[in-house]
Order: sequence, then structure tokens, then C-alpha cells
Amino acid sequence: MLIVSLPARAAVHQAVAAFQVGNALHPNSDAVFLTFADVPAMDVLAYLGAWGLMARGESTTIKLRGEPKTLAALQLLGFHQLLDILPSSSSANHQPTKAHTIGVLPLSPIATEEQQYKAVDAICTIALAAIDNATAFIPALEWLANEILGNILTHAASETPGVVCAQYRPKQQRFDIGICDRGRGILGSLQPAFPEVRSYGQAIDKAIERGATRDPAIGQGNGMAGGGCRLRAQQGQAPPRFPVHAARLRHGGDVLARHQQTRRPRQHLDRLRLRGGIAVPQQPNRVRQ
Repeated sequence: MLIVSLPARAAVHQAVAAFQVGNALHPNSDAVFLTFADVPAMDVLAYLGAWGLMARGESTTIKLRGEPKTLAALQLLGFHQLLDILPSSSSANHQPTKAHTIGVLPLSPIATEEQQYKAVDAICTIALAAIDNATAFIPALEWLANEILGNILTHAASETPGVVCAQYRPKQQRFDIGICDRGRGILGSLQPAFPEVRSYGQAIDKAIERGATRDPAIGQGNGMAGGGCRLRAQQGQAPPRFPVHAARLRHGGDVLARHQQTRRPRQHLDRLRLRGGIAVPQQPNRVRQ
């Protein structure tokens, strides 16, 4: 039996560290206990979902520990359903009301184009229903969500499905999107075609160059570059707080840190960063990777 204790307000790298401490990145045990201090953020939840699909594929039993309200929230976010985990009797007594499910895309697998399109549609539907000026930035949101989810199918070479989840929190005016897969990562995907690319930072820069693709036979290299153009064209149209979180795993260990865009986009939109394949404006004075 392995035990993974996830700290409160954990970032992705802290979640990975917890799995490393618990020797559970690649479980060789019949059971893994996940202990939650609180409800994880969307990027961490996506990481846990991708890890869980791998673990279940290796016949590992996943069990959850935490406060009843935390476990009930995880059930609301689709964690139990994705991984076939039966809810505990205590969490069943803390089921959120139906009103609290508005603005949530539960953890969903991405293994087919149909699943990809349904997820993109759900993300845009949440934005349109929850955010007043959503029509101003929906084209960029739809483009970028479709691009990164499509990359899971086209480029990640993952043996298990990727996952996506999203949640709009009205009090914070914040829409979080988490995307994760257990594929080879941006560096692993691009390096064979661009051997001069030797780091994740260089791979990210290359990925957003127009025409840069690992294989011209399957892509034109305009997906992420096109997303950047849309972001620049819609400068100032994003809602007050619109962070996007993503994690891209490489063999379950290498994780790209999440990025947050807060408040309205600033003037520094001439350069873009990718976090796990999602293009986002680079914040000024941000340290290059």
C-alpha cells in the first residue's frame, strides 16, 4: 500500500513531489491512498486524473482520504467517475446542490475527436453562460482549447487518454481550465525534427513559431501561432480574471509549471508563452525558462 499526501493549495510541482515521496509515480502496488488537504486546483486535478487513468490501467486500486466536503467536491468534479471510484457514505451526505454544478466541466477523458469537440464546446458554453463579454474572446478560447486538446491526439503519443476539466468561480470572476496527458511532452515531440531544441523553454518558443511542426505530413505548424494571433487581435477583450492552467506530463514526471493571466491582458502581447501546449500572454519581467 502506498500513501500520497497532497498539501493544501498544491501547485503541480508540489503534487508531483508528493507522488515521488510516496513512490507512486509508477505504482507497483495493489492500492494507492490519495490524501487530500483540500480541493485541488484544476491543473492539479487534471494531473491526478491523467495519473489515475495510468494507474487504473495497471490494475491499481485508488482510494481517497479527506474531509467529507472535500471528497464530495471531488465527486462533483468528476474524479470518482473518471477513475471508477465508489463514493464513500460520508461524502454522499455532503452532495452539493444542483446549482453548484453550474460552470463545471467534470474531468473528462480525451481519446477521440468526438471527446475533444465535446470538451471544447462545454468550455465555450460555460464561458458564454457565466461571463458578460464572453463573445469578445470566445474565438481565441475555442481555438486554443481545440488546439491543445487536439495535440493530445496528434502529437502526445500517450498510451492512456489525456484529460480536461474546467470550473468557473463567480466570486473570484475566475475561469480555470486544466489539461494534462502522459505523453512525451513538447520537447519530446519537437526535438527529433529540431535537434537544436534542447530545453522546454526552447521547445515552447519553437512551438509558437509559424510553420514549426514535428511532421509536415500531419500538421502545418499554424495552430499555436494562430492562437497567438487571435490573442493579440483580441487584446483587452478578456474578462477581469481569466487564468488558464495546464500540465503536460512526460512519462509521469516532467511537468510544465502553470501560468496565470490575471486581470486584463497588458500591452506585452507581442510574445507568447506556452504552458503545457496552451498559448498565453507572457507576463512582463517573467524569467525565461
